[in-house]
Amino acid sequence: MTGATFDAFVEGPSNRLALAAARAVAAAPGENANPLVLVGPDGLGKTHLLQAIGAAVREEDAGRLVERESVLGLAERAHGERGGVIALHECEVLLLDDLEVVATRPDLVPLVLELVSGRVPFRRQVVLASTLPPAALGPAAEVLAPGLLGGLLVELSAPDAGTRLAILRRRAADLTPALADEVLTAVASVPIGSVRELLAALQRLVAFQAVSPAPLDPAQARVLIGGAADPEPGPENGAPAPAADAASSESSVASDLAVGDDEFGSFLSEVVASVSHQVDQWRTQVGEAILRHGGEGYRTGRLEALLQEALPSRPGDVLADYERDIQRLRAMEREALALAPDFAGAPAFRDPDQLIQAEALLVQARTRRDPLPGPQPELRLERFGEGPGNRQAMQAVRSVVESPGTRYNPLVIVGASGCGKTHLLHGLGHALVAREIGPVACLGAQALSAQTSVLDESTGLAEWRTRFQYAGVLLVDDIHLLLDQPRAQEELLRLLPHLVEAGRQVVVASTEPPSALAGIDPRLLTRLDAGLVVELPPPDREVRLVVVKQLLAGTLAEGDAALADWLAARPADSARAVQGAVRRVLSAAEAQGVAPSPALAREVLDRREATRPPPRRSGGARSAGIPGPAHAMVRSPEKMIPEWPRLADRLIEEQD
Repeated sequence: MTGATFDAFVEGPSNRLALAAARAVAAAPGENANPLVLVGPDGLGKTHLLQAIGAAVREEDAGRLVERESVLGLAERAHGERGGVIALHECEVLLLDDLEVVATRPDLVPLVLELVSGRVPFRRQVVLASTLPPAALGPAAEVLAPGLLGGLLVELSAPDAGTRLAILRRRAADLTPALADEVLTAVASVPIGSVRELLAALQRLVAFQAVSPAPLDPAQARVLIGGAADPEPGPENGAPAPAADAASSESSVASDLAVGDDEFGSFLSEVVASVSHQVDQWRTQVGEAILRHGGEGYRTGRLEALLQEALPSRPGDVLADYERDIQRLRAMEREALALAPDFAGAPAFRDPDQLIQAEALLVQARTRRDPLPGPQPELRLERFGEGPGNRQAMQAVRSVVESPGTRYNPLVIVGASGCGKTHLLHGLGHALVAREIGPVACLGAQALSAQTSVLDESTGLAEWRTRFQYAGVLLVDDIHLLLDQPRAQEELLRLLPHLVEAGRQVVVASTEPPSALAGIDPRLLTRLDAGLVVELPPPDREVRLVVVKQLLAGTLAEGDAALADWLAARPADSARAVQGAVRRVLSAAEAQGVAPSPALAREVLDRREATRPPPRRSGGARSAGIPGPAHAMVRSPEKMIPEWPRLADRLIEEQD
């Protein structure tokens, strides 16, 4: 409603308390009357007061967050993007209209209750408007009434004659042609119970006056709006007129307005019939459009406002513009959902009055056509070795897969280089993709730093942000490499809270826990510390065995349990070291043209550990591949029987 301010609200005995309460709330939101509940029939100015509160709060402090929504609009937000409901929770002043809807929509009661109960204790103002008092909200009354009655409930009733006259005078001042004050006084004497109906009556009078060659007199005006020619007897209108005089006066006016023999009477009757037919016709069209598009889930507030006007200037144009806007929304939504399926249900695509917001969403969807970097194909959870040492980390990862974005967000995986952080990170990404949770974005710290360092606001940084802001899952590897990279840290600091607050999973990997990372923005470290930090220790024997078997698969040593056990029994400070040892053995076996064996592994790996050059072989001497003691320079001419872990691996070499 244009001009919905306290100054534009006409005060009277029937609304004085409500106006005073609304002014007090606007002056000090959250301090008193919280929640404030405005109750009264339709058309008495409850919505005007809601808007006036919002306007006054913003005028006092433009930075304050004010949100106004209807209960049905709240439902649409809940079924759309999560950010729409988050905005209602975070705003300082929430103005909620049409509370009476919960009487027939019990499914909306939890949403309203959550908003009210989650705001009042934190002194965040709530103002609600309803045609029904809380106790009359049907099944919802038992749930909502206790919380609402803890604030202030004020009722608005039908305006008295003096208030009606003040409303008419204020509104008539802006209308053409002008109506005489005695006409307005006569109209105000008609007991119209709604401000909306009163303004509609005024619009009808202005329309008739525009086609009438003579000014309307008070008696004609009263009859035209459905009242008697003379004021009805009652406390508002003074002493009753004699019955015979009243009847004769009313009959006289009616006859003047009826189809008569005189030219003006016929003309006026034709105008009345024509206008009535046109009004009925466009009202029918608008009503059908409301039912059709409302049933499809589109907001119809623009058309509903049109029905509230008695004689809008160009209703056909308004309806045509609405239909064109609906077609634009449909086209934009189809394109956006093809590019970004998670935009389904976005409120902007269901409100013709939010075309700008819908176009912005479409731009975001187009920006996301370029796929986000995903997890590496070969790094999957089923190939990750699990043992006693990393079991806690694996349990945390499984919990994230089961409930992404809720339990451990962010999740921080800490471990020394080569202990499997990257494997676990990408394996988690694949598991979430398998559950159709995404899109999953995998980003190394070095790539993050390189991309943000070459972009700025004019060369695609905003587009880069948009791509990653709508990731369903963000995986950041080697975050410790962001040391002394302020630009990359700043962008990650923008991105991380946005995703976490939207319920999207964030996982990072680092060689050090957040508390030990120097040179990183403390605000970023605080965000990471707020999640769960799990450590990956050096691989234990069970993990090493898994790594060994994976590398031996497909080679001549596949299924060689003795070799796998021997290699897994060797201590290693990382999975990468285990991989290197296995590859050296396989390479040596291939070079010698033999099958890998524990003996060959001993020869290759123990010799490497001793950092000695390989022993020199004699021309025809046969080698058992067993290195001698550290002090020996040549082989003993005697048989050598070292201590072997397995009897089957014992080799006895005889000197020829």
